[in-house]
Amino acid sequence: MTTLHEPMKLLVVLREPVLFDPYNPLTAVDIVVMMIWPAFRQQGFLPSLARHSRIFANNKLLERLRSARNEADVIAALAGHKRGTPAMRSGVARDLIS
Repeated sequence: MTTLHEPMKLLVVLREPVLFDPYNPLTAVDIVVMMIWPAFRQQGFLPSLARHSRIFANNKLLERLRSARNEADVIAALAGHKRGTPAMRSGVARDLIS
């Protein structure tokens, strides 16, 4: 098994929203952020999770991500966000948006 040295994040914009709570249609989820965290860096996980939760609660950012057509649009949407923007390496968003 390969050791993960740095946190990895994956951003996916779903074609069809998924109901988070089937009894409440207002809970549809169409943007998913997955974080994979190295076991030896546990102390930084919760602050990072909290920061990402605040960032992705921004409706303007979510709309820009939903309207993104390519990797450059995703990176521009994230880069245009206020301080605390999650880092995205070039090539990460490729093939995630169709």
